[in-house]
Amino acid sequence: MLETDTSVSLVLCLVLFTSFVKISTVLSICRYGLGLIGFEFGAVCLLVAFALAIFSGAPELKAAGFPDALLAKNKATQGSVNVDALVPFMEKRLDPLVAEQLNLVPKEERAPGAPSVKSLGVAFVLSELKAAFQLGCVLLVPLVIIDLLGAHLLALLGVQHLSPQVVTLPLKIMTFIAAGGWGALGRKLLGAE
Repeated sequence: MLETDTSVSLVLCLVLFTSFVKISTVLSICRYGLGLIGFEFGAVCLLVAFALAIFSGAPELKAAGFPDALLAKNKATQGSVNVDALVPFMEKRLDPLVAEQLNLVPKEERAPGAPSVKSLGVAFVLSELKAAFQLGCVLLVPLVIIDLLGAHLLALLGVQHLSPQVVTLPLKIMTFIAAGGWGALGRKLLGAE
């Protein structure tokens, strides 16, 4: 039972203190925008989000002891993660406006021990959600416009029995690929831009 609790807390820590929230949110918005709403696409999005979150935070996760904590065979060493090692990663991606709204003090003016990792974690998750929604809107608006144009075109042609999604899905995928969507999305999600 202890091993299960430790594994769950490690995964929860990985989800909350890395870019997983941002990546999974953006991939879900992209998935719905493209019209890929099946369960299997959701599972793929979650797996890709986990992989990208681990990749983007690899140095910080290693410093925090994640690989060792996950692979430890000894119960005494299992689950020993130094969350404080993730603080620079979270502070680097923290939105100043969100930090100000939550009354977090900048690092330079901070007294020792304040703010706590918990409050920094909350601000970090909210910052990641804000960034994900901004990026999601940039992705979603052109896809919705293509959907509207496809539905309007089918209505003009008098084709009632054909779903607009059948026509617009290939157009949305071709537009996304032609615009270099995967490269731009990858750079934004991994923080390269």
